[in-house]
Amino acid sequence: SQQRAGGGASSGGVPAGSRGAAQSSQAQTLPLMPPSLTDFVRRVLVIEAARSIPRAQFESKSELQAAREVILDALNVELQAAPDTLYPAMQALRQAVARSLAARAPTVAELDILTTHATLPALVVAYQATGGVEVAADLVARNGVRHPGFVPAGRLEVLRHG
Repeated sequence: SQQRAGGGASSGGVPAGSRGAAQSSQAQTLPLMPPSLTDFVRRVLVIEAARSIPRAQFESKSELQAAREVILDALNVELQAAPDTLYPAMQALRQAVARSLAARAPTVAELDILTTHATLPALVVAYQATGGVEVAADLVARNGVRHPGFVPAGRLEVLRHG
């Protein structure tokens, strides 16, 4: 059998048709990361996620609360596994994240669920739900309304500010 430098019909003695199978079996035989490296990578990812919280944009309090739950749970897991030298810094980070999210909660809009019984314009639905029309564009986008003049009857999500 003749092999070409560029790979040709076969590559490295592996027939062209079985190349994918050979590559996948090679990928399965690669050693896993050592536990210490896995722990380090996970810890760095959690720390970076926590550090990004001040820059995160939340559209609703429910979104903020979900992010709070996820990041604080992840930090709690890391705190339990943290060495003594790292524990105070991780605890301070957890407290800072909790304070940051608590301070932002009053400034984030509530997400209300309402049910309409008729097809109405988005401006009317927004006004009926909030007393203003500022949320009409968000109402259209959030609920996948095709035309803002015709919001179909049914369950809708509406942001309520203040």
